[in-house]
Amino acid sequence: MFGRSLLQPHGIWDEMEQLQRGLSRILSDEPMMRTAGMPPINMWSDEKGATLTAELPGMTIEDLEISVLGSALTLKGERKPDEHKDASWHRRERGYGKFTRTFELPFRIDAEKVEATLQDGVLRLSLPRTQEELPRRITVKGS
Repeated sequence: MFGRSLLQPHGIWDEMEQLQRGLSRILSDEPMMRTAGMPPINMWSDEKGATLTAELPGMTIEDLEISVLGSALTLKGERKPDEHKDASWHRRERGYGKFTRTFELPFRIDAEKVEATLQDGVLRLSLPRTQEELPRRITVKGS
């Protein structure tokens, strides 16, 4: 059913292991932050607006730039690398470098009322809807 190379000692499994070792070596030596999904975020919304949290360990307020345009939120920043001169790295999994993430919300954001806090390495953004986007209760009149 499978090709003969799968049953041979130096078949596809050896090649896959070699490929995995090569990729691990490349990624561990990679000096830039892996930008896909960096920083990791959680975002949820309700009728008043949205809340976003992002993991930013080791970053300061000065390292961040947050902007809002209509319904788009952009989060930019730069995580500085750990500097350890005269030391050998054994493992380096925490990325560093510049990142940009843009999120499109299903409603316009009131940029004047956005609140941002950075505490214990977690950024928290409160993103209220514009007044025009808030749900309005319609009064039904009877005859």
